[in-house]
Amino acid sequence: MPIVANYYSGMEVVVPLDESQLQRKITLAELRDLYHDYYRSAAESAVYVSVSAAESGFLSAARFAGRDDLEISVHGNEQRAVLTARFDNLGKGASGAAIQNLNLALGMPALSGLNIAGETK
Repeated sequence: MPIVANYYSGMEVVVPLDESQLQRKITLAELRDLYHDYYRSAAESAVYVSVSAAESGFLSAARFAGRDDLEISVHGNEQRAVLTARFDNLGKGASGAAIQNLNLALGMPALSGLNIAGETK
């Protein structure tokens, strides 16, 4: 479910999970670790997995505006979980992917020239 609001760039997508939808019972920590381990193996993916606290009680989709990375966070309890992905749809989207692919084609580090975690790498 995408979150829509009046901001220039940034996107928040949530995936609600109910224990009845899962093949087996899984804790929030196991779910977080599953995503963390998957994206850690792809070192050049610029994806961060967290169980971060919301900013002032809310998650701001616009927080990632101007950045080329993505955050996946896990929230909820043992019966219901919400996976949230926050990213700049203009950066992490097609334009960021184009730069990353060009870097790879030229033999450069995949994240070169991209704004990752507030810093250009």
